[in-house]
Amino acid sequence: MPRVHHIVTERTITDSTTSSRVWSFIGGIVEYALMVVELLLTFRFLFFLFGASSSNTFVGFIYNLTNPLVAPFQGVFANAQPGLIFFDWPTLLAMVVYGVLAYLLVWLIQFVAEDYTVDETLD
Repeated sequence: MPRVHHIVTERTITDSTTSSRVWSFIGGIVEYALMVVELLLTFRFLFFLFGASSSNTFVGFIYNLTNPLVAPFQGVFANAQPGLIFFDWPTLLAMVVYGVLAYLLVWLIQFVAEDYTVDETLD
């Protein structure tokens, strides 16, 4: 008669799945915030590029809203102004830096969330 081996799987389910969901939610908020910031900075860049008038209500609103985001990068590069086109280097630099920072923050959140996964052990 053949011997039958039984493999017993023990699952330990704790509040870790809830914690993992919370960390995933926070990561999603960071990604959403980055998307909004990048969209606003893209509008700013395009408005500067095509010489939009800051006296326009919408353009002025975008400039005022994004000024604090671009301020740390003012003066890093000289703004090039060939002809009528104004190339806004500080805004491009801000877009890159905020994108990299958000990516690193989401990576860190995912790294922390991995500690809160469901444990599976075989006996």
